[in-house]
Amino acid sequence: MNPGRSGQHTTLLALAAAMFLVSPVARSLDLTSGAQLIVWCQAYVDDWDSPGARFCDAYLRGFVDGSPQIAIQEPGESESFTQRAARTRLGRYGSTRPKYCIASTTTVPDRVVQLLKQARDTPPHGDADASVVIYAMLARYHPCAT
Repeated sequence: MNPGRSGQHTTLLALAAAMFLVSPVARSLDLTSGAQLIVWCQAYVDDWDSPGARFCDAYLRGFVDGSPQIAIQEPGESESFTQRAARTRLGRYGSTRPKYCIASTTTVPDRVVQLLKQARDTPPHGDADASVVIYAMLARYHPCAT
């Protein structure tokens, strides 16, 4: 291998790394505030095709899909024998019981309206992140039956 070419590769790699480190992608991710989520979800109600509305929709869908504390349930569905056995015999390590249960018939627009009503009735404190607002809505509208 030509020694001059090796030096060029090292220089290019160093330059690429430096560009990545100063790029917006490399910066730390800021948490979405509850107040900002409320603004975007209000945009969902006002104009469902706006960028803010799309963010609200994607944020709520991702939050629900990604949380192990949330289950989507079919009407009339309850904890199965196997789920109950695992929960009662394995304790918290084997627990699969969610804290929040959303009916499969509940749409994203329904959740947006619920979130906005929750925020209107109990506004988030200062710089609370969006998860605080969503968990408050879930606790009010979608607690799992005990």
